[in-house]
Amino acid sequence: DPSFFDITRFSILTSDGLTAVSKYLADETQQVFSLEKSIRVVPNFFDPQRFHPHSDQCTRSQFVTKEEFLIAHVSNFRPVKRTLDVIDIFDKVQARLPAKLLLIGEGPDSVLARRQISKRGLKDKVIFLGNQSRVEAVLPCCDLFLMPSEEESFGLAALEALACGLPVIGTSGTGLMEVIREGVNGFLRPVGDTTAMAEAAIGLLSDSHTLLRFKEAAADLALEEFAAEKVVSKYEEYYEDVLHG
Repeated sequence: DPSFFDITRFSILTSDGLTAVSKYLADETQQVFSLEKSIRVVPNFFDPQRFHPHSDQCTRSQFVTKEEFLIAHVSNFRPVKRTLDVIDIFDKVQARLPAKLLLIGEGPDSVLARRQISKRGLKDKVIFLGNQSRVEAVLPCCDLFLMPSEEESFGLAALEALACGLPVIGTSGTGLMEVIREGVNGFLRPVGDTTAMAEAAIGLLSDSHTLLRFKEAAADLALEEFAAEKVVSKYEEYYEDVLHG
């Protein structure tokens, strides 16, 4: 919002320290506000006690048969999240593999999404859960997470999905690059390229051994790099640097 430009720049310039949740956001901030001031990158984090691959609160049979894959998307359904791309990707996937789509959240594009689902004849294959206070109770039941956003400064929803053992198909050229390792715990494709994203999803879901490897890597890398205890210590270290600098 341009109306906040001056006050935001003033706040940045008068601060003693500045952090950003990703190098992508740090670089963008320096460019937008013409800053020479350094920015310390400290990523978002998750609580491993909440987000992990094992949940006793959901079973796959609630949503899918044994033969079906369960694909998830969690967002606030704003235009920047490109919810219609989520539906297009899923439509391409379900045309070749038995699958259902789990949509979690509500927002401006919710009605548009429902119309598109109805128009494509996907009502029996898409499950709307609306806003959920505990997505960690549902995500471990899923196989794959879609996040084809126009823009992401980091992608906390993607991190939480990874922590629950879900590989992520996301957008290249965004903060997701710092969470998703190409060909390890997910895939990154250009914004709007739903065909490439669908092909990546189909390739992954079609190979059970590769899918299992990606799921394990998703949870392991999330825990290794973004667990709360590891990231909070980075904030503490930076506070000490600022106080004694």
